[in-house]
Amino acid sequence: MREFVDKGFEHEVLGDFLELVEKPVRRYRLVLPKTPQMFSIFSGDEMLRDELERMLFLDVNHFGS
Repeated sequence: MREFVDKGFEHEVLGDFLELVEKPVRRYRLVLPKTPQMFSIFSGDEMLRDELERMLFLDVNHFGS
């Protein structure tokens, strides 16, 4: 993973999406663009695909509404 991140910074591909933060613990932080299109998928009441798949896997219809 470290090699991937280093190469991304070398080629200036990840600079807009990752930043190195020193405090409280040294780590890379993912930075997402602040655009309405990026977050609009999370603002509705509809279920996301992974939620739907997990509910189908559990077969929740047998447990009630």
